[in-house]
Amino acid sequence: MCVMKESLRRKSARESWWIVESSHSPEESDILCPQLFIFLSGISRVKSSSDVVGALMKELRLQSGQPESNFRLAVTVNSVNALWGKSNIMTEDRRTVDPEELTLIHNLRKLMNNDWTGGAIITTVSQTGSAFIPKFAYLPQELLGKKGFDAMDPFVPVSIPNYSEKEFESCYLYYVDRLWLQHPQSLTEDGKKELIFLSNRNPAVLERICSSL
Repeated sequence: MCVMKESLRRKSARESWWIVESSHSPEESDILCPQLFIFLSGISRVKSSSDVVGALMKELRLQSGQPESNFRLAVTVNSVNALWGKSNIMTEDRRTVDPEELTLIHNLRKLMNNDWTGGAIITTVSQTGSAFIPKFAYLPQELLGKKGFDAMDPFVPVSIPNYSEKEFESCYLYYVDRLWLQHPQSLTEDGKKELIFLSNRNPAVLERICSSL
């Protein structure tokens, strides 16, 4: 049966009920349950989990910033250009799956639209975010592609410079603390200076160099 505590209920922005097949008894084969039950059941039902995520994202967009909801929504995505990159997933007949055919990608793209209010979308693009892009591509237009760039437009670009001395020191100490730096030379002062020279305090280059140490 569909049983929930009242404190867990959140009113849906629209009347929506899902028909859930019950395994308790034949006379309970079809039970109408509110959306929160579907969200919780999506955790244990892998087949419908992507659709459940899409339903949750839609509810968040609809209710964000509304007076009766009393919350604001911040969407943060790292390497957002991956949403418009080429897929390396293959079907049984060896056909490459188009990203638009993937339910989760479809729902995440809709979350990037500027057709909702009461929140903000903060994203980054990266050279490692998408497969099959030119090695030296780094501009947003190159990393997002035409479809991705048009979908994200308009946006406010923010250039992120290389690490400052303090930021580099913080990142270096974090790598040491997490035991990501294993080579004895990398733990010395001369080794740290060499990392600064080789990476020029560039975050991505520093991560790539340290991955082999």
